[in-house]
Amino acid sequence: MNSFERLLHDLERAGLWRGVSHAQALALRTRLQSGQDATWSFGGAWRVDGEDLAEGDVEEWLRGMTEPLSGCGVQLVVTTCSSPHDDRLGSYAVKVNGETLGLYSVDPSDLRQPLAATRGWSAPSGLLLK
Repeated sequence: MNSFERLLHDLERAGLWRGVSHAQALALRTRLQSGQDATWSFGGAWRVDGEDLAEGDVEEWLRGMTEPLSGCGVQLVVTTCSSPHDDRLGSYAVKVNGETLGLYSVDPSDLRQPLAATRGWSAPSGLLLK
């Protein structure tokens, strides 16, 4: 059993598939193990690569959650404020439900080097879902 399978097993024991038939839980687990996202009534799991997120895919990843979360009564509105693809800005930030989240900024002398912390810039404390 690899670490991801152990994670799925632990989440199952914690109630991840509560209210889902055994057959559907098996299908969802198989889907996740094959690298795909999975959603079900009142739940979902979205796989992501951290490098893809750092390279500008946060908005796209979160937008993939919009419809399933809407079915649970959660509104999710996401826009990119500054992108790592825009060399002029030197930062990456997204707005989630009206709150701007600074993901990182870069060293002005080396635009390929993200800064761990800068004055007036803080990492997001979490996503605000309303």
